[in-house]
Amino acid sequence: MRIDRTEEFLLTAETRQAISALLHRCFPGYPAHQTYYKYPPTFRYLIWEEQELIGHMGVVSRPISHDGDFFSIFGVMDLCISPTHQHQKLATYLLSELENLGKKSGIDFILLVAKDRQLYLNNNFVVVDNSCKWLLLTQNKVLGLVQRQLPGLMIKPLQHHNWPSGTIDLIGPLF
Repeated sequence: MRIDRTEEFLLTAETRQAISALLHRCFPGYPAHQTYYKYPPTFRYLIWEEQELIGHMGVVSRPISHDGDFFSIFGVMDLCISPTHQHQKLATYLLSELENLGKKSGIDFILLVAKDRQLYLNNNFVVVDNSCKWLLLTQNKVLGLVQRQLPGLMIKPLQHHNWPSGTIDLIGPLF
């Protein structure tokens, strides 16, 4: 088994095809032949077994703001493990790798939105109830700015910052 961390711009055509196939397999209704849902990640963690891609986690690295205070975040997107390799703690391993990278790099929080929260709760993420602002994208077109609650918003502090209450500006699209 091999785990790679790869910047988005370095992905080969073959790797993009493998990512697309895994995302389509793991997320019913995921757009065919795409490697991201709305906006591409900054980098990805990929788990390979021989030549087969069995795990994926996209990560957006960017600032967010609250009342003039800025925080650096890693935003998790499209974390998935092939159905044939689930229940082997591979997703937990990927989250741990991201946490270690974030702590070393001075990232304040890991942020994500999840329908099924159990994996993240088991990895010490907490559910938060903030209104958020973000850039709404559909089919690679900007539709405007949205502000509303995000059900399933979860965070994990990596430094010694308290998560703020109130509206969070994601300073870009939702991941």
